Amino acid sequence: MHHCQNYNQFNISQTDVFLMIRRHKTTIFTDAKESTTVYELKRIVEGILKRPPEDQRLYKDEQLLEDSKTLGDSGFTNQTARPQAPATVGLAFRVSGRTGASKAGRHEAESEAGYEVCQSQWWA
Repeated sequence: MHHCQNYNQFNISQTDVFLMIRRHKTTIFTDAKESTTVYELKRIVEGILKRPPEDQRLYKDEQLLEDSKTLGDSGFTNQTARPQAPATVGLAFRVSGRTGASKAGRHEAESEAGYEVCQSQWWA
């Protein structure tokens, strides 16, 4: 009897999550384990965009993700972040020497802290 499952067919573990990290016109597609921490994900972004984790903020559905939490704890699972439908993660960088401004006037706390605020509905 032949069993064909998507995960096994492509050697994808059931703990893999697939992410689309977005900031303005930059999009990064990556995969990670559910056990990967948000900080470790920031290290992946650092390797690509050359910005240290301390200068990054990652968001899921407008909620700031905590560095110490795992992707699974943050709601990214193999059911919500699949290869054919990766989960979207918002990315904001610390802005040096000026205050970032949100287009809708929301998230003033992040803006005042020196982060430019990016939310999925504002990306072009």
